[in-house]
Amino acid sequence: MSLPNPRKGFGVNKFQELMKSCNIHLNSYDSDSSLSAALATATAYLEYQAKQGMDTKELTALFHKNAGKQETTSGIAGNKVISKKAIAASLPANPESFFFSRFSLRNYSATPISEELLKRIGLIASKTPSVCNRQTAKSYFYTDEESIKRILSLQDGNSGFGHHAKAIAVVTSELACFYKGAERNQGYVDGGLYAMSIVYAAHAVGLGSCMLNWSQGVRTDKKLHELTGIPESEIVITLIAFGHIPEETVIAASPRRDISETCKINQPLEEDKA
Repeated sequence: MSLPNPRKGFGVNKFQELMKSCNIHLNSYDSDSSLSAALATATAYLEYQAKQGMDTKELTALFHKNAGKQETTSGIAGNKVISKKAIAASLPANPESFFFSRFSLRNYSATPISEELLKRIGLIASKTPSVCNRQTAKSYFYTDEESIKRILSLQDGNSGFGHHAKAIAVVTSELACFYKGAERNQGYVDGGLYAMSIVYAAHAVGLGSCMLNWSQGVRTDKKLHELTGIPESEIVITLIAFGHIPEETVIAASPRRDISETCKINQPLEEDKA
């Protein structure tokens, strides 16, 4: 519905499949945000097609048959209008200053991190792009010293500073949201994007952070799942350590590769061999 020129009557098969899935969900599970979003999208779809002059009687009947007594609204789904002016007004005056001032920080002040601040980080990161807007990534935050110690004991690479962290996050991605072999790497893509959003959100609210890679074998990975209660269907993407930034601290210089090595523009394509 947000394409430049959608044709009248598009998406009927997908609508029918969505209604079947909603019916299965209603008969097997409690109502949740994903169901609400699905039904809201269906409502917006019917409203859109009706405005285009399509006869939606059969689809509307199918909707009511499968939606049950669930309250639905198109307010949380479908399309919305945005303006270039509104977007421009929210942009930072100097984006380079923000991004270039973020470093991996391994030294933190003794100030505790509040749950409210972690929720704010999670809220900001929730805008991370994801394949088909499936939003498969999750973050599990821990702030108590014993939990941090036990979780970090399973990760290689936090020696000498991990015990200073005032919070850690385990970032995961839900594999149940992917349905074919061609998507086998998508969980890591979506989870990686989300993890990056987490650290930049932390930077935006004044927290230091450090990514802690999760390059572990099956046994250690299973131990982490058992320790935290994270479902087996969620793959662990990375751990992240957090802390308030000291007044002054030492960081690794971490020079960046030259832009000519990492940013290629309009490279010539190979000739078509067909």
